[in-house]
Amino acid sequence: SDTTILDSCQLDVKSMQHAQDLRDAIEQVKNGAVGHIHEYYSLSDNRAAEAMWGRLKGKVTKREQLYSLLSGTFQGDKDSFFQFFTVSTAINDKKCKPKLVALRLVVKAILHCQRNLADERTNVRYIDPVSGQFSKQLWRAVWGDQNDWHIWRELGKEWY
Repeated sequence: SDTTILDSCQLDVKSMQHAQDLRDAIEQVKNGAVGHIHEYYSLSDNRAAEAMWGRLKGKVTKREQLYSLLSGTFQGDKDSFFQFFTVSTAINDKKCKPKLVALRLVVKAILHCQRNLADERTNVRYIDPVSGQFSKQLWRAVWGDQNDWHIWRELGKEWY
């Protein structure tokens, strides 16, 4: 019934507002909470639901982008994903316990990573001399099987 769906969505909304880190955000997509919210609020004819979607859309989109990054670029390898986004920080020259990069910062960095790598791919060393086009073979000769984020880090372009 609609009441059951609404109650379920309200629980999902509350859990989304209390996500602690990247792990929580990934789990919310994996367990269906994000999809449930997206489906219910974005496609609703109900004005109250439409208004709620305006407040939720950013959170939902960020989680979907993050999950897409995990499943695509990191090929679903959670260990590699979380290890990559775990950073050591220092406060007053004292090392702190390593922690995960904030969700909003990772999502914000996606576009920068894509743009920086698109620029890198125009470098003459990756252009096939015969066709004048980008060559995946030349790219692999330099970077091997590293994913885009590892390459971005090696290029020194990474930031959060």
